Amino acid sequence: MVRYGLPTTNQQPPTNNNQPTTTNQQQPTNNQQPPTMNIDRALFEHKEWLGLLQPIGLVVAPPALIKAQANIDRGKLIELQQKFKEYLAPEPLPNGEPWISDLLAMGKQVLEWPEKVIVRELPAELSVFLRDYGEILQADYGLKSREGNEWLLLIKIVPPGTDLDRAETEKPGQGWNASPQAKF
Repeated sequence: MVRYGLPTTNQQPPTNNNQPTTTNQQQPTNNQQPPTMNIDRALFEHKEWLGLLQPIGLVVAPPALIKAQANIDRGKLIELQQKFKEYLAPEPLPNGEPWISDLLAMGKQVLEWPEKVIVRELPAELSVFLRDYGEILQADYGLKSREGNEWLLLIKIVPPGTDLDRAETEKPGQGWNASPQAKF
C-alpha cells in the first residue's frame, strides 16, 4: 500500500520557496486530528473510488481508510495503471471483458503485498460449514498484517467469466443456492 499524507512531528511539511512560511502552523501529534482540509480531500478521494464499486456486503468506510492512512497517491496512478495492465490475460473473456490472469502476482507487484503476508494454506477456523446445505465456505488465500497477528483480507479465486451475482449450486437441489459474492 502506498502511504503518504500528513507530516508527523518529526517531519516538516514541504514548503514552496515562492511562498512565505509561517511558524504558527500546528503540526498534528499522534493524539490530534489532522487538519480539516486534508481530511475533507481524503474523504472526497475515498468516496470517489468507492463510488465505482457495487457496494454489496462489507465495504470499508472512508473515515476508516483515513484513520488507517490508506491514502491515494494520484501522482502514481498512471504508473500503477500500466503495471496493472501487465497482469490482464492476453485474451479477453467471450463477452470482451478483461480478466486478471495471476491475482497473487498482481497483488505483489501492483498493490505491493509483501510475500510474507500472503498465506496459501489457511487455518480451518477461517472455513464455515453450512450444515443445512452440506457446503463448506472457504477462501483460497489470505493476507495477514505485517506483524502477522490479524487477518486483513481473504481471497477466493473463481473461474474467469464467473457471474459473481448469479446464484449457483454444485448440483441442483444441493448446496446453498446463492451467488459467489453472497457466499463469500
